[in-house]
Amino acid sequence: MSEKPDHLLCFGFGFSARALAQALPRDQWVITGTSRSVEGCEKITQLGFDAAQFNDDTPLDTSLLDGVT
Repeated sequence: MSEKPDHLLCFGFGFSARALAQALPRDQWVITGTSRSVEGCEKITQLGFDAAQFNDDTPLDTSLLDGVT
């Protein structure tokens, strides 16, 4: 029986968050990064991570917090 992976939600996916995300084993972690722009979210997904837009006009989908470590 496999265990559910941990979930890391990074508010802002800058240098430090990206370095941490790339260091964590992907088979053990689900990683979501936020960005203020659609373009930023596209860059996050191109790196292989989940992305969520979060800014003054786009509130965070609180379901993203389910299972966050």
